[in-house]
Amino acid sequence: MDIDIKKIFREMRKGAREISKSYIAAYLDGEGCINISLKRQTPWLQIEFTQTNQKVLKMIQKKYGGRIYERKKIRNPNWKNSYSLMIFRINETTKFFIDIYPYVIQKRKQIRVAFIYLWLKSQFSKQGRSTPKDIEKLLLQCKKLMNMLNKTGNFETTGLEENIERSLKGLLFQVGELTVKESNQLKLF
Repeated sequence: MDIDIKKIFREMRKGAREISKSYIAAYLDGEGCINISLKRQTPWLQIEFTQTNQKVLKMIQKKYGGRIYERKKIRNPNWKNSYSLMIFRINETTKFFIDIYPYVIQKRKQIRVAFIYLWLKSQFSKQGRSTPKDIEKLLLQCKKLMNMLNKTGNFETTGLEENIERSLKGLLFQVGELTVKESNQLKLF
């Protein structure tokens, strides 16, 4: 087998032109975080990646948006500064999750909770309408479940998952998105 070393070096100089969905999914599984935080007493979803090299972060940002923030290390002068990419707009997070979900292994439940959150927000936050109290309660339950899923170790989340599923099915039925038969067949977790 002949090796064309010039061709190899030409290809290496080009670098990666685009980042694949499967790579981003693996990166999310290993280094990323899906979180629901409270902002002005309202839950909001964010995807965060942090690392000391901006290259991968910029490639993900180019594909899905978001903002990159520099985090300076003050405690130890030998540490490098790190950078965080945060994706938090509903349209950006929705596209992100739709694209990478088939490739994600470890954070599938977090993404399911994120989809529930995104649907609730899109349905009940249109045109500046305030979110009804029962929806706000369901969003807070999504936040609680997300926090539990993000902790290390084994935590019992079944009761909370069942409560969210039951509430969401009732809500979907109420707004005409789900029939009784579909509700009985739907399993979220």
